[in-house]
This record gives sequence, structure tokens and C-alpha cells, in this order.
Amino acid sequence: MDAEGLAAQVPSLKSKTASRRFIPIRPALAAWLEPYRGRCGDLCPPGLYPRLVDDRRRAGITNWPVNAARHSFGTYHLAHFRSAAETALEMGHVNATITFRHYRELVRPV
Repeated sequence: MDAEGLAAQVPSLKSKTASRRFIPIRPALAAWLEPYRGRCGDLCPPGLYPRLVDDRRRAGITNWPVNAARHSFGTYHLAHFRSAAETALEMGHVNATITFRHYRELVRPV
């Protein structure tokens, strides 16, 4: 799958910020989605959330903030791409100030 120019829509009903946006499908995501090409419906199996909670419990993870995955994305995206504006756009922030304040220098650039 050629990921150039492809984007996924995050509808406003699913967005934390209640605003519709488009997220670029980068090569790693395209490769992960490739086996599902042409299929319809959910990608996640039924009952995934209780399984994730159980996995965290078995791994000894006792503190998992509600937005842990979102914050990890923001942190690593900013460190990798070095653009608060681009990270803000993908996260649905109104401007890069929030992104820069919360996600800058939390990890080293790769």
C-alpha cells in the first residue's frame, strides 16, 4: 500500500476535541492496516478493553492515565517530526502552544 497522500478521518463524535480532522496514514500504519484492506467493520475484537486491563494488571502496571496513549503519541510525534504545528494539527489542538507546552522535551528525538 502506498501511504503517500492517504489520510484517515477522525469524526467529531470520536474526537477528544469534538472537531473533525484528517490524520495522515504514515508507512508504519499503512503496513499495520494492510492485512485488513477491503474489510468492513471494527478492527478491534469484542471485549478488547477488559483484556487490556488484565494485561496491564499482569504486567504490574497500576497507574494508567485515561489519555496515556494520546499523550504518548503527542510526545513521540513531536520528538520525531520536530514540528509542534504538525503535531497540534494531528492532535486537534487549536494551536501549537498547547502542544509545545505539554509535549516538548519529554523524550529525546530519534
